[in-house]
Amino acid sequence: MNAKIILTFVSIAATLTFPIHGSPVNGDSLSKLAQALLFSNPDSAGYFAKMAIAHAKTENDPLVHARSLHFLGIVSTVKGDMDSAKTYYLESLAISEREGFEDMMSKTYNNLGLAHHEQGDLEAALN
Repeated sequence: MNAKIILTFVSIAATLTFPIHGSPVNGDSLSKLAQALLFSNPDSAGYFAKMAIAHAKTENDPLVHARSLHFLGIVSTVKGDMDSAKTYYLESLAISEREGFEDMMSKTYNNLGLAHHEQGDLEAALN
């Protein structure tokens, strides 16, 4: 592992452990960190998305929970694991439908359809 990557992870860990200027770490900031790492390090992106889910559950924040599950679907897609992607999308969709998050539902239906399409299941993709 090169020194720049190690330094980046040390900086991230310090930020999460010792919030600067009294800004607490929250699920939304963990989600943003995960998104920043998506293409450079999808495994780390998934890790921080899972941390965001845990925080969202603790704080009873269904929007961050749904967004983070959706993002885990994206991470799985980037890694080529369409079955996991579909599972995460369906979990996100269940929360989004229950809570009435129409924007999240729209994005999730779109990505779920793309995952089905990627696997060659055109009928499921159209549904």
